[in-house]
Amino acid sequence: MQQVKVFCDSCEKECLQGDGAGTFAGAISKMNIKMEKQFHRFQQDFCRECSEVILNFIVELKKDIGDKKE
Repeated sequence: MQQVKVFCDSCEKECLQGDGAGTFAGAISKMNIKMEKQFHRFQQDFCRECSEVILNFIVELKKDIGDKKE
């Protein structure tokens, strides 16, 4: 049997799968010097505590953006 261990990319603690650990993935698009669109993709694993901090930050950011639209 193969055992897979995942470590938080922020605090470096071991993350137990199914214990609230999360994987965040995203992409950033930008233009290169030839005006061609490029994507930089990323993926990181986080423990439950760090995932909660990130999710709370996203929620607050969405609130701030919503407030500025009004």
